[in-house]
Amino acid sequence: MSGAAHPPVARVTVPERVERLRRFTGRRAYLWRDGVRWRSRTYGELRVRAQGAAAAFRAAGLGPGDPIVVQGPDHPDTIEAILGAFLAGGVVVPLEESTQAPFRDLVTAKVGARLFVAPGSIAPPPGSRVIPLGGWGGVESFASTPHDTAEIVFTSGTTGEPKGVVLTHANLAADFAPLEHGFRKHEGIATRVGELPVLSSLPLSHMFGQAMNLFVPLYMGLTVALVPPRPRDLLDAAPRVGAWGLFTVPRLLELMAAEMRRFSPDPRDQARLEARLARHAGRPFWMQMLLFGKLRRPLGRKFLFVVSGGAALTDPVRDFWERAGYLVIQGYGLTETAPIISISNPFRRGQGGVGKALAGQEVRLGPDGEIWVRGANVTPGYYGAPPEQAGGGTTLDPEAGWLKTGDVGEIDAQGQIRIKGRLKDVIVTPEGENVYVADVESGFGGVPGLRDVAVFGWPYEGGERVHAALILAPGASADEVVARANERLLAKQRVRDYTVWPESDFPRTPTGKVRRLVLRERAVAMRQEGGTAAPPPAAAGGVRRVVAKVARVSADRLRGETRLVEDLGLASLDLVELAAALEQEYGVTLPEDRMAAATVADLESAARAALDGVAAAPAATPASEPVPLARSGDSPASTMAVETGSAAPGPPGLEAPPQGGELPAAASPAPPPGMRRYPTPLMPRWARRAPIRWLRRLMEEAVYRPFVFAHIR
Repeated sequence: MSGAAHPPVARVTVPERVERLRRFTGRRAYLWRDGVRWRSRTYGELRVRAQGAAAAFRAAGLGPGDPIVVQGPDHPDTIEAILGAFLAGGVVVPLEESTQAPFRDLVTAKVGARLFVAPGSIAPPPGSRVIPLGGWGGVESFASTPHDTAEIVFTSGTTGEPKGVVLTHANLAADFAPLEHGFRKHEGIATRVGELPVLSSLPLSHMFGQAMNLFVPLYMGLTVALVPPRPRDLLDAAPRVGAWGLFTVPRLLELMAAEMRRFSPDPRDQARLEARLARHAGRPFWMQMLLFGKLRRPLGRKFLFVVSGGAALTDPVRDFWERAGYLVIQGYGLTETAPIISISNPFRRGQGGVGKALAGQEVRLGPDGEIWVRGANVTPGYYGAPPEQAGGGTTLDPEAGWLKTGDVGEIDAQGQIRIKGRLKDVIVTPEGENVYVADVESGFGGVPGLRDVAVFGWPYEGGERVHAALILAPGASADEVVARANERLLAKQRVRDYTVWPESDFPRTPTGKVRRLVLRERAVAMRQEGGTAAPPPAAAGGVRRVVAKVARVSADRLRGETRLVEDLGLASLDLVELAAALEQEYGVTLPEDRMAAATVADLESAARAALDGVAAAPAATPASEPVPLARSGDSPASTMAVETGSAAPGPPGLEAPPQGGELPAAASPAPPPGMRRYPTPLMPRWARRAPIRWLRRLMEEAVYRPFVFAHIR
């Protein structure tokens, strides 16, 4: 058992937290990018605008205990809406900005919300009154009357019955009180340091995002720069705002590490870097900071730590950041625990655990090694569920109050928790998204040609991918079955890969439940015996090899008309990784806003155009303009190829370019008649010498930046 010996800690209510913001009145609370400019909002502005939002909600008819749906971007206006709803006594129901109308309408009807806060571009649910996001002013005082219930956070998808976790203000206060108590001991030092900028790519619709973007900054006085979850945006923002650290998910840390490793196109330089990182792995972090200054340069000289949560942080990713001289902090928890259970000690480097339970919480292992937690932070239950299904109910265990997390782990003698795997039927993707198996299986309901389906998480570094085992009727197409189901599912729920089950039924328990662990083990063994790791056929080409690597599928399953999102289920971070890989291999820059609707054939066309030096489609398009990607409607709809056999022929792919980044002479077209080809000029050596670099940097800081750079204000 862990956490029982912790003394009780004082708890602070939300109105008290908002009033305490007066201490940081002139300090910037949030930074965000508006086009090419950075904008900011101070804690003083945040306080009065949150009270203004509360007054607007109260005037619109929000009463104590009334639900209010908030759907918006990761922006200070959304934070003000959440705080304003708390102050007015409302119950916040947060939704992702990308939530579609069917799920939004279902959640709104389930909780009976009559108020909907969102940007004007989002259609309101039927029967609800719209309050434009950010459309309130500020007031200096507001008579707040918070309700016992703070939030209802829905964690399931669109096809199953929405599952809302109820969190009270007491849950939130109990969870963050230990962190605040620890900060108070060193508040004097932090105050003298002044403004502490940090980056965050976490969504406000998730509890981990709210914890790091909202609740923690409220009492620490942090300056949070809200940045889209793209490696290049984060690498660009870190030195601009002078960031000290980053709040993010493991997958983004993995992609950022890949970007930082590309400091040199020479593979020998990268190999030497990896060797140096391994050689100095046991050094103190401050010594590693000095040894790897060049590697750390993209994030700026102040950057010191990363905080990861939402999914498992793999050892290779953790090792890279620690060996580069950064402090790595892992958080562990669930929405049901409001959300933090434990936080690792960044100075226990190389251990791989998730730390001790926070003060006020008890953690123990169940009979199967499952982690159970009990404390004042645990949810009282799920919205609309009967008492026997309550999250902290006695039906979970003979001892009242224990919540089964579904995670298998171990606890050492010092109380350190280590996560080993999962038990319950929830797939945690590398992006930190929870995908419920029942929701995905519901998407297959009524699909012609399908006799039975079982969904499970396919092992993948940093998390799991959605995988389906299919039992088909004679003559049915697995491609068509998966395509029909994916049309009903959210992007995070879509089936990436599948196995056509060769038997008449799945392995089951005596009570008839599918034995998913056994099913997954046998499916993995079938895949290995089938030799799907063999090199892709020549028709697949280099582009398909890159797509297959990012999507974690066999290249022989890809067709020209295979869609990246609808058919392969690529998430936004996957598209970022794919764009970076194609840019590195073919030198083609693909617009991110068109990647989501692209097909494999579109990528092949763009890559071929990059190698040939001409545009990909109409002949009149100048070669210097970006190559447009076709919309998904421009090509026939299709999905992944069948389980066995080669893929149907599609547009011919491109073989990987020769090593060293040089293209064969045949890849460059002859110049038009009457024109000469001139070699690309190289920067002279003298311009790369240290004194010239210093002089250039001095000119940038003294002349260029004051007149051209957009300042943070």
